[in-house]
Amino acid sequence: MANKWYIKTSNYSCERSFKEDLCKPSSYKRRGDFITTSDNGEEKVVIWKFSAENGFGGTNVGGATCSISRKNGGEYNVSQIKE
Repeated sequence: MANKWYIKTSNYSCERSFKEDLCKPSSYKRRGDFITTSDNGEEKVVIWKFSAENGFGGTNVGGATCSISRKNGGEYNVSQIKE
């Protein structure tokens, strides 16, 4: 059975990490749920939509992806989806 970190906390760790790297983190809003696109029991990939203010004061709507691995204490890698 998967542990609680892998099921829940990992998604929010990804989101928190992504949010901290934004130009204006306080403007960040998740738009919808996390969607798991793959999960083999050792690694999963989640995506989600978000909106946030850019450096020019406009609002960007986009997506982010996060690869989460149980190896090495739960490594994860977050990036913005580029169109």
